[in-house]
Amino acid sequence: MRRFPGIFLSVLLVGLLAFLLGWSSLLSLKNLSILGSGHQETIQAVQESITHTKPSIKIGTPMARIDVASLRRQILENEWLSRIAISRNWLHGELHIKVVERVPVASYITTSGGLRYFDESGFDFQSPVAYSNIPSIYLTSTNRHAKEVIAQFLSSLSADLLAKAQSFSVTASSEIEMKLMWSPKRVVTVLWGDSQDIALKEEIFTKLVSRKENEQSSLFNLIDPLTPITK
Repeated sequence: MRRFPGIFLSVLLVGLLAFLLGWSSLLSLKNLSILGSGHQETIQAVQESITHTKPSIKIGTPMARIDVASLRRQILENEWLSRIAISRNWLHGELHIKVVERVPVASYITTSGGLRYFDESGFDFQSPVAYSNIPSIYLTSTNRHAKEVIAQFLSSLSADLLAKAQSFSVTASSEIEMKLMWSPKRVVTVLWGDSQDIALKEEIFTKLVSRKENEQSSLFNLIDPLTPITK
């Protein structure tokens, strides 16, 4: 009985704290910001993801009832986002969501006519953002193996050559052809073969294309890097 007042006070404080955190408007969401993207399409997609989060999140939602893990999973269903960071400011009732978008290095058209992209790691994704001035990939087959071949190739190719690329094509036998703007007045075609030994093939190509006797050459066949052919 002597301890009863202390126990009662503790229970009362815990109950009051639970009410303040979970139901009171005192510590509720007053401002939600999406950072890290200048694309309105991405911001709208993230906002839509937030509305589909369970439990729902909107202005006035108690901060303690915001399930950050669930929100993160919902937003990352947008495959063109590589990662996100979510932070809460309890005192000011703010929720900050910072997104990092994947950067496409090439695009391709699916068999159904849709537009998809590859990033520098070879990850294949769709995006609501329309990117221009990136090379196109022509896949004679868009099955998983063909996409794995080009993904491995893109992740192995140096940034310098990737920046010069105009287009790629991948045949059904997994052979890769690349057109690149070597100089303002010179477009060359490179036959890489498969996606193996790209570093070696690139080293050989760079030496060949820079030689004086190959100044007029527009085709470099590196299918067998030990016996390259130039035309």
